Amino acid sequence: VYIDDANDAQCHNMDWTGAESFNPWLVGNFGLAIYGSLTFCDSMNVKYGGQTRFVSDHAGNTITTAGNYFPETVVFFGANNMAEWLFQDDFFITGILRLEKGIVRTNSFTVECFHFTSVPVDPNSLRVFDIQGSTIRIILANAGLQGVNISCDIDNSLGTFELITNGN
Repeated sequence: VYIDDANDAQCHNMDWTGAESFNPWLVGNFGLAIYGSLTFCDSMNVKYGGQTRFVSDHAGNTITTAGNYFPETVVFFGANNMAEWLFQDDFFITGILRLEKGIVRTNSFTVECFHFTSVPVDPNSLRVFDIQGSTIRIILANAGLQGVNISCDIDNSLGTFELITNGN
C-alpha cells in the first residue's frame, strides 16, 4: 500500500492478519488516520513517512504491531471521553508519542519513543496513560517528557519510566 495523498489516508480498522505470505509494504509520504483498531502482521514493512493518528469515539480499540515500529509521530485523539486503545504487544515509535484525548492502556507491554507529550486539546479532555506493568522508554539526545493535567496510572509503581539521553 502506497500512501501518497495530500490528506491523510483513512480507514476504520486496518487488519493485515493472513497477509504474512505476501510480505506487505506500507509506504508513502503522508499520514495515516485509523478510526478503530490496527493489526500488523510479522512480515510487514512499515516505511511511510507521515504521522499516524488513532481517532475513535468508543472503548476497546486494539493495536497489534507484530514487531513493527512507527517511523514518525503517533497521535491518540478520542472524539469523546470514552475512546480507549489497548496495546496487544510492544509499541515502538522513532518519533513522538502524543496523547491528546482518550485512554491508552499499555497492558504490561514495553513502549519506546523519542518524546512523549500530552497537553489538553480542550479543558475537558480526559487523558489517561495507563502503564501498569509496562516499561516506558524515552530515548534520544533531546529526549522529552511533557504533560499537563494528565492521569498516569502506575498503580503502586508497577510501571516504569526510563528517560534515556545520549544512549545512557
